[in-house]
Parts: sequence; C-alpha cells; structure tokens
Amino acid sequence: ALQELRSANFIRFMGYSLPETDAYVRYLLKYAGVKTEHLKGIDIICQDPDGKVRSRYESFIELPLRFANKDIGMYLRQLRFEVTGRPSDAPMIPELEAIHDSFMHTLVGA
Repeated sequence: ALQELRSANFIRFMGYSLPETDAYVRYLLKYAGVKTEHLKGIDIICQDPDGKVRSRYESFIELPLRFANKDIGMYLRQLRFEVTGRPSDAPMIPELEAIHDSFMHTLVGA
C-alpha cells in the first residue's frame, strides 16, 4: 500500500470518514508523503452531515482536495448508469475518469 500511495497520480477516498481513531491509515498517509511529485489530486466522496469529515481531511492533508458530501451509492449508481450497454472489451479507464471528474465537478462543495 505504501508503494502504491507513493507512486499514485490520484488518491480517491470513497465512503471513508478518516476517523481520528484510525491511527494506522493516518500514519500510512503521512509516511507515504501525500506530497509526492506524481500526485495530481485527492478526491473524497463521503457523507458529512455536520462538516466534521471534510474538516478532518482538510486539517490532515495539506494539498488541495475535492470533497463531495454525498453517499457513495450515488456515485456507484452514476458509474453503473454510464457504463451499462457498452461492449465488455471496450477500454474503460478513460471513460471512468471522465465520469468521475464530472461527478466531482458537479458536487464540489456540496
């Protein structure tokens, strides 16, 4: 996990609230150095009714991030809707990236 984080271009947290008590993940992220030269962005999709989740991420991660205060199920339903009916052998990575980016742009700050 450490090596993957260090070489990541993007990090996406989906449905994870970064609780104060999860010392292992916090240590892993700090040790990996989320300031790597390869890292282009951090996106978080998580329900956050009182703003505490977003606050935890913003105080822990020193890089700009995009935060969508939404249920991860909404994100997964949108992915499913967008890819239904496509040939199974079609390359999906560029399309998945476009769908993700559209979802995040639509909901940033929500």
